[in-house]
Amino acid sequence: MPRTKKPADPDIISARDVAALLGLREHGVYDGATRGEIPSRRIGRRVLFSRRAIVEWMHGKPAIEGAAQ
Repeated sequence: MPRTKKPADPDIISARDVAALLGLREHGVYDGATRGEIPSRRIGRRVLFSRRAIVEWMHGKPAIEGAAQ
């Protein structure tokens, strides 16, 4: 059975997970992140999302920039 790699930080979620939370398609999540509409952090070519920042943003609280550190 192949071993799946566990993320180093359980707060970091994928664009697929964000899409499921928001009811969007994955490319819509990336588009929103690029426009600064969805809280995210870009490291090189990777776009990272913080579960905490996304949930707070969904509840109308301002997201702290760089929350997916």
